[in-house]
Amino acid sequence: MGLNACIYKHSGEDFSNGGISSRFNEVCLVNVEGPFHPDAEHPACGLVAGNVKGTLKVIAIEDIHKQISNGGCFVSTSDSRFGEAAERILGHMFYGAVPLHDRVE
Repeated sequence: MGLNACIYKHSGEDFSNGGISSRFNEVCLVNVEGPFHPDAEHPACGLVAGNVKGTLKVIAIEDIHKQISNGGCFVSTSDSRFGEAAERILGHMFYGAVPLHDRVE
């Protein structure tokens, strides 16, 4: 089970080179407590620590073993479970959107 969250795109576009943000408008964060499951409209993703200390990123499970980077989109939801999960990962309070790392070269 997981938590659905929106993909925010600059002017409705993405620069992911065919990543999930080019095909979807929402994701299912499978490592965040929630009542949802990944499906045809919500690909499975994870909220994880970023490459720089104190940051977060969202990655698609389908890309977990690929070299990925941010394609210009962000993921967020107003659901408090998102912020709570971010706080558990970071060890401090967090508020805001998280970069979606879905660009594969």
